[in-house]
Amino acid sequence: MSDRVRNDRETLLQPAALATVIVFGIALGLIIVHFRSGASESQVPVRRSPGSARWTQYDTAAYVVSTLNLLSRRSPHDLATRLHRRGIMAFAVRADTRRGDLYFVQLMRAHHHIGGVLAYRYGWRTPRAVTRLPAILPAPPAPLNLVREYWTTRLTPLETFRSTFPTYALRGAHRSSTA
Repeated sequence: MSDRVRNDRETLLQPAALATVIVFGIALGLIIVHFRSGASESQVPVRRSPGSARWTQYDTAAYVVSTLNLLSRRSPHDLATRLHRRGIMAFAVRADTRRGDLYFVQLMRAHHHIGGVLAYRYGWRTPRAVTRLPAILPAPPAPLNLVREYWTTRLTPLETFRSTFPTYALRGAHRSSTA
């Protein structure tokens, strides 16, 4: 290929590449302006994530429910499966309204019956048993003042999970919200 033909091709490609960059830049600018203008959801069908406060609540609940895995004598990966075989269908995490570092995990059976309750407080190595639990969860008993706290304090629902290994990939597909 001669130098003249090569130079002609390079000259033709440079404006095309520049035009492509300009078009993408304008499109991106229009998208940003559109979303910042406060377009309603009926105009723009975009699935939005919950606010940061909701994510913090979800993260806290996910951490608390995952502490149940520390009670497993065998592999924690099959803990939820073994609990499911014993009728535990979900794990509802509740926050104590008076103490900011105290949470309760209700082991939910079918028809919203509670099959057991554990307490978890930040700083504890493992959750503690508030009520009688299935034998595969050898949790130490919770202090009596926290057992009373469970029965007398209003609890705030955080999240309900179907597993002790919450996932963030398909949030909403793996759990049912309790809020």
